[in-house]
Amino acid sequence: MSGRHNVLNGERLLDNQDLCQMLNVSKRTLQRYRSAGELSYITIHHKIFYTEKNVEKFIRDHLRDNPDEETVEKE
Repeated sequence: MSGRHNVLNGERLLDNQDLCQMLNVSKRTLQRYRSAGELSYITIHHKIFYTEKNVEKFIRDHLRDNPDEETVEKE
């Protein structure tokens, strides 16, 4: 991620480049997540940003839905 940090109301903002690197996905994949309503975003001066809180929620939701992830059931 870049050395600079964008902040809005005390919360760190990530741009497309930051999030692409963090999630190891393309810009087009982020666009699909946004279009499907799966990833919340804000636009400032025609640039897209994601709040850390929304990114964390997206990751939690998608990890929970990931069928490759092992789950342990308690009996």
